[in-house]
Amino acid sequence: MLAHEPRLPLGVNYSCSGRISAKEKRDIQLALQHRDRMHSIWLETLFQDMVSFITGLDGEFPMLEHLCILPSMTGQTDTSFTLPPKFQAPRLRRLVLYNPTFPIGPPSLTRLRPTLVLPNSH
Repeated sequence: MLAHEPRLPLGVNYSCSGRISAKEKRDIQLALQHRDRMHSIWLETLFQDMVSFITGLDGEFPMLEHLCILPSMTGQTDTSFTLPPKFQAPRLRRLVLYNPTFPIGPPSLTRLRPTLVLPNSH
């Protein structure tokens, strides 16, 4: 369906405190495949569901301005994650990550000058 739509910017805004359904997971992964149109991503769900979405960010998102990744810690002891090594978002203005881990000198964040919010990070 997205392939036949006009080339308008896309956004994913998903918040769920329980398990994500298979259909919702497929829909989000399909939207993330349209990197050249993705403007905003807000994902808030259980950590075990979040992992597949984080790996889907491996590539360049030329229009992405807002990225928020908030994995729910329900029943989890370790919810730290790393953005994929090829993740790039040259137009990123707002980044909100909960409990991320950063490799030394992440190339994807070296040009970052927007608001950087890292709630409860170590």
